[in-house]
Amino acid sequence: MINLNECYYNFDIDIKKLLDLEYIKRKAQEHSDNRMTLVISELALKSEFFLYLKEYGIRDYLMLFIQQPGDLNEIIHTDYVTETQPHHYSFNIICQGYGKMTWFKRPEVGSKLSRHPNDPERIIYETYKGLTLEPVSVWDGHNGNTALVRTGIPHGVMNDGDEQRICLSIRIDDYGWTGAKDIFNNYFLINQISQ
Repeated sequence: MINLNECYYNFDIDIKKLLDLEYIKRKAQEHSDNRMTLVISELALKSEFFLYLKEYGIRDYLMLFIQQPGDLNEIIHTDYVTETQPHHYSFNIICQGYGKMTWFKRPEVGSKLSRHPNDPERIIYETYKGLTLEPVSVWDGHNGNTALVRTGIPHGVMNDGDEQRICLSIRIDDYGWTGAKDIFNNYFLINQISQ
């Protein structure tokens, strides 16, 4: 069984010091009929944060996940970089609402690789439609609105709240789990970005 701390790592930070929330919420409003849209990283992040993450391979576009209140359709998937290499982690910031992210034990058979229609060349998923998976960990907005989350483990998100959930997902190059925690912690410590 996967340890709870292995699936996510919370940060206690003030997101207004990291993000252009006006831009993010405007993009969420423009694409509210979609569950995901891409936003320009340089516009979504404050300049200092963007420049810091640029050294670590931040993507030009970030995924902005949008879920309507009461959306319990948890699409369980694993994120991939290529058809054989999982994407190991993302830094997720809940910009509005909270919802719940659950991780599951990987099944031995029955999964299927698919490509996301928004960016089929770079967004590859392993999906588990029709399978019943065993939950191993949960992160929700009640225990912090920012976390480094493991995306190379089967996971899904539902919005059981009463307001729209908006989540910005930031990807950098793979530095390993501990390395990624250090990269973000160092920035927050140096810049005193805390609640």
